[in-house]
Amino acid sequence: MKDYSFRLPPYIPYTLLFVAIFLILGILLGLLYYEYEEEVVQRVYDQGFSILNQVENEILDQFTAYRTALQKLSTRQDIITTTDQGKRILKFYYELNQDEISAISRVDRNGKVVYTYPERPELIGTNISNQSHVQKIQQTQKPVLSDIFQSIQGYNALAYHYPIFLNGTFDGSVAILIPFTTVFEKKLSQVELTKGGKAWLVSGDGIILHSPFKSDYGAIFFEQYKEIPSFPKSFEGINSHQADIHTFLIPNNGSFPFEPGLYDIVHKPLALEDSYWDLFFITPRKVVVADMQSFLTSIVLIIISIFVMVSFFILLLFRQRKQIQEKQIQVSIERAIGQEKAQLVSILESMESLVFVIDPDDKYIIYANPTAKKYFGESVLGQSCQTIFLKKDETCPKLCIIQDIIPGETQTVKELFIQTINHHFQVFSKRISWQSGGEKILIVMNDITEQKTLDLMLHQAREKLRILNSITSNEIMNQIFILGGYFEIVREAQSDEERFLYHNKCHESLKKVEELVKYLQAYQGLGQSHPKWQNVNEITIYAFSHLSSRSIAHVVTTGSLEIYADPLLEQGFEQLIRNSIIHGKTVDTITLTASIESESEDLLLSYTDNGQGIEPENKEKIFNKGYGSGQGSGLGLFLVREILSITGIEIHETGIYQEGARFEMKIPKGAYRYDSGSD
Repeated sequence: MKDYSFRLPPYIPYTLLFVAIFLILGILLGLLYYEYEEEVVQRVYDQGFSILNQVENEILDQFTAYRTALQKLSTRQDIITTTDQGKRILKFYYELNQDEISAISRVDRNGKVVYTYPERPELIGTNISNQSHVQKIQQTQKPVLSDIFQSIQGYNALAYHYPIFLNGTFDGSVAILIPFTTVFEKKLSQVELTKGGKAWLVSGDGIILHSPFKSDYGAIFFEQYKEIPSFPKSFEGINSHQADIHTFLIPNNGSFPFEPGLYDIVHKPLALEDSYWDLFFITPRKVVVADMQSFLTSIVLIIISIFVMVSFFILLLFRQRKQIQEKQIQVSIERAIGQEKAQLVSILESMESLVFVIDPDDKYIIYANPTAKKYFGESVLGQSCQTIFLKKDETCPKLCIIQDIIPGETQTVKELFIQTINHHFQVFSKRISWQSGGEKILIVMNDITEQKTLDLMLHQAREKLRILNSITSNEIMNQIFILGGYFEIVREAQSDEERFLYHNKCHESLKKVEELVKYLQAYQGLGQSHPKWQNVNEITIYAFSHLSSRSIAHVVTTGSLEIYADPLLEQGFEQLIRNSIIHGKTVDTITLTASIESESEDLLLSYTDNGQGIEPENKEKIFNKGYGSGQGSGLGLFLVREILSITGIEIHETGIYQEGARFEMKIPKGAYRYDSGSD
């Protein structure tokens, strides 16, 4: 009897499965695209804040320099009384900074101009007490930064006034005029903006100090852009002086200086004296779209690849006979190369690289060479690769590409970090035929942890050296400025006594410059060489040999202890000893001891003296750059901490005041050792 029941063609179930898989993948890739878009937008925001932080630091550094200079000028008697010498000093300051300021003036307590440079005789005696910032300094007797105003010199500028006191009584101010249109443009033009980004700087009263559009200069910010829908409403953070981010839309109609489209805005307030300015960074959303174009292209290629692969898989289901034939051929080939596989295993056993063979189906490790067992233990065989390579709370990392390896091709994962053993590896993987039959995944891993660590240390050290050069250069320039003033005074001195006094001051400034140059020469090698192992006892002896300290006994009980540190460690120890000699006053014994903490296994290296010790409130300040500059360069202990930090060593002062100083250096496990070949 014939069977007339309806049966689906054999390819229909596979086709439906293919369609379902394709739809699920499409949904997942769509969600992935949305997540990636959010990540790119956040990256644009972060980059905007980074740019604004850089601009903020540039402007704050500039005004700090102004404030410091005006503060020094305000205390000089010849400037307070506006003598000829005082006028020359004001002229000298202007000529030194004429690229950044347009005038410098001395104003009396009633708001009258006593002197101004560049000299304008017709302005002497002009009463400017009607200017709001002059009234403010008369009331508060504190430094005042004005908004944009029309100066008596005839141009728009910012005024920065610093109060002057005569015998404790307010006696007017010394002020500079700042040409905002050139100064801030120079600062902002040095910032590397993102593709398509634009920056604005707005004063406290809403006047545009910098804009990518020249026509904006001097205009009121929100008046200039009030016709753009939602633009003025996007900055609620201005009144609260809080940083914020917003989005606004430019329509197709209207004569705006922007192209139509969606824009992202990052806003950050800038505090100067008692007023707030505002920094804005605006980026078109099309930048985000452009950054995502390659990602979108990748998604399309992945979908096409999946479509082709699944189609090919369905086609293979109808070619079972050919598959059987191919399998028979493969078995024959495997028998022929069985001897070569045994030789391969012998080679893998002798390799210094870590070698694993993993089953691609269940991800279990079926082979590990001796080097791999040394890293992960003898029990590694038979365990899942995820169990070995991952922590419990981790998701599968780049190693999971083993399931996507195309037969016959090699994939490389560079700088893969495995948290379970805290090591970096370079990973090579390839599908191979293994002796037990079937395809397996061969993974070869090279340990690059030491190179990564050294590169990071070298980068950090070079950054510290850059900071040191900047600090030293600024200090030397300050001393040169002071010397210039003293030389002017010596040249105009009326008596030998006054001339001798300022000759001594010149000598003191030159000694400071000499000391700063010595520090720069001593530490110019910071970070230029890789760290190395150094014996604590030996470097202590060498450090003492550079100093006149015969009256000070030193006791070192560290034995054969060696620590991994920058080659300048000896100079760091020398600075600690010099600090005890100069500031300890009664020091006659210095002791170095070492102990290992039971829990962390970190080593605690203690340097102690029996001097007068450090006051509790100064225990952390002594490591700040510039601290104690009255008795030296102010860089000593700051550089000690920088040298030690290159290899992760921390230093703190923990002594008891009046009983002696105690510097404790915490050396992490792996950065210290005891030389077994020494006593």
